[in-house]
Amino acid sequence: MKKNDLKYSLLRQYFGHSSFRPGQEAIIDEILKGRDVLGILPTGTGKSLCCQLPALIFTGLTIVVTPLIALMQNQTDILGRRGIPAAMLSSGSPPGHRRNIYEAALSGRLKLLYVSPERLQSPDFLSFAAALCRTGAPGISMICIDEAHCISRWGHDFRPSYLNIRDFAAFLERKGQRPRMAAFTATASPDVRSDILSFGGLRRPFIYSGGFDRPNLYYEVRRPKHRYAELLRTVRHYRHLSGIIYCSTRKNTEAAARFLSSHQIPCGMYHAGMTIPERAAAQKAWIEDRVPVIAATSAFGMGIDKPDVRFVIHFNMPADPDAYYQEAGRAGRDGAPSDCILFYNARDAATARFFIAGIRSAEKKAHAEEDLFIMRSYASGRTCLRASLLSYYGQHAAPFCGNCSVCLMAAPGRKSVPAGTEDPSLYRELAALRKRTAAARGLLPSQIFPDRALHSMAARRPASLIQMAAMEDVSLWKTIKYGAEFLKEIRAAAQDS
Repeated sequence: MKKNDLKYSLLRQYFGHSSFRPGQEAIIDEILKGRDVLGILPTGTGKSLCCQLPALIFTGLTIVVTPLIALMQNQTDILGRRGIPAAMLSSGSPPGHRRNIYEAALSGRLKLLYVSPERLQSPDFLSFAAALCRTGAPGISMICIDEAHCISRWGHDFRPSYLNIRDFAAFLERKGQRPRMAAFTATASPDVRSDILSFGGLRRPFIYSGGFDRPNLYYEVRRPKHRYAELLRTVRHYRHLSGIIYCSTRKNTEAAARFLSSHQIPCGMYHAGMTIPERAAAQKAWIEDRVPVIAATSAFGMGIDKPDVRFVIHFNMPADPDAYYQEAGRAGRDGAPSDCILFYNARDAATARFFIAGIRSAEKKAHAEEDLFIMRSYASGRTCLRASLLSYYGQHAAPFCGNCSVCLMAAPGRKSVPAGTEDPSLYRELAALRKRTAAARGLLPSQIFPDRALHSMAARRPASLIQMAAMEDVSLWKTIKYGAEFLKEIRAAAQDS
């Protein structure tokens, strides 16, 4: 069987897909050629497969370096259900368990091993790695660096222990093996990308950047006079839907969770001041939808595999655009329309400046001030929010996206869509869609769109959300929330006619 045939056979057998997502095949092909790779792929676009599928083809072990125990556990559980031999080593792994894993790897019975970056410098692990490199042993075919932005001093999740990776690769080379290196992240500004290449030990890598636009995400900035009242109103709007509320401090996290719970909205809580069992229980309850909403600090979310998060609210403005992009990007991983809402107040910038003042390094302080300036420009600007975010990553974007609060607020000021003759068939299709949408959200049909709005749509047939929002019978807010599905119905009717 040709290698290409094997690649597709494994894709179907273990992952249940007949084709690759954009970027996956190009990355996998370069890895199979033996080349180092840096893959920058948006959240939810299948970074894990780029590491796991080649691991099935290689004869040796693939070591995956990842920052969180929960992330390791999640990946090994998924691989186990797919019949792929994988294991993890954490700080809590007892000696007997470690020995069993080492024996399985040395006998060739293990394909992927997930470890923390700290593990790479432990004496027993280095002895194990050296044994894998001996003649006749399976060897180490690849080192995958997950959440590679953690290696960067400019990354908001910087982990000094990630600097162990380059030293570990050098250790293996001294033992006679130089595995392929593959680094993956969902976000990398030019500075972060440079650090990954420098400190990750990658040599002349193939770099794939899949773009940073997430078209299904709606971005909005609000300036509420009363944040808690606005939080309550907003979360009530997303009744029964899964969401995250990011807060800047533990105190705000606890206050937000208590406030919503006191108003009969079950809300979990997650921050670094909680015990590990408490955090694990809160995360599990939210993932299993026993609690629809969770209030959290930035400690929550990396690697969380929950595709149906419909909204992310930032109760406070982050001072780092990378942090904001990562956290907001946990919405809508399934590709369905989802909302990213930032509450902005000038006090947020003042709080950020207070922390920046305590930074001793002049270089890091200047970098932090630049990040804060970028976030303030995003939050207070009058230009397209999507374009503002994408420009930070050096990606060109149209100045008018039609799916952010700035663009949609501009829409009502534009000329309204000319009226036409109502299409009764289209009206019936829109009414049926409204009924389904209302039932799914536990609302009355009139709470989605009133009858007059559906009549206007059936007559005017808007071709975009901008045109829909410009119609006098259709509110801006409901266009933001529900317009995409109705627009799809209108377009389908136009194609059928």
